[in-house]
Amino acid sequence: MLTRPALVVCLTTLLACGPEPGAESASTTGSTGSTGSDVPTTTGAPQGAYACDNSTPLPQAGESAVPSGFERCANEAVHRVEPVECMTPQTPPSCTDNSNGGECTVDAECTKAPFGSCQQNPSPWEERQCECVYGCRADADCSQGQICRCAGAELGQVTQCIDAGCASDAGCDGRWCVLSPDPCEPGGFEVACLDSTDDCFGTDDCCGSCRLNSSGWACEPLLCG
Repeated sequence: MLTRPALVVCLTTLLACGPEPGAESASTTGSTGSTGSDVPTTTGAPQGAYACDNSTPLPQAGESAVPSGFERCANEAVHRVEPVECMTPQTPPSCTDNSNGGECTVDAECTKAPFGSCQQNPSPWEERQCECVYGCRADADCSQGQICRCAGAELGQVTQCIDAGCASDAGCDGRWCVLSPDPCEPGGFEVACLDSTDDCFGTDDCCGSCRLNSSGWACEPLLCG
């Protein structure tokens, strides 16, 4: 599947330079839906884990009126409100130059799983290679511990299964189910619960990006190159 660009070196330094955590959360509506993957799904909505003001639904790519199940808070944090069906499970192909010998040139060569498409590798160091990406229609199409993330301008360039510690806000026991931003391309490849014990929630709490690491959510200024 399409992941973080190959050969990208991200220089990471932890720092905390924003408001202290622990602000009371504004209530938003969460629901569970059908996931099919082995991620927590309970009922309820975030109660006391940071505030998400003026939450805005994010649309699916090419479907401006169709929600993706994700919403963006005023502080730029993106959280998953509920699972939805992706209207374009197989992303249109983008391969234009495979002269360095990637695994495909057309969708018909991507047959290891359903919804295969041939995509140009986004890395500037491998821009003449293409790779197969396998999409999904719903969480049930994904492996255990994954959810189906629809493509979208702030979500990722292709519809695909991503790693998940939660399926929605409702599965986080009063916390938020947040998409960790990728430092080197728009979107993210992992969602996890976040609460007031973590260091940050969105860019307002950081001098960089609030991302998931091995210790939880933390501020990380990143440089790709």
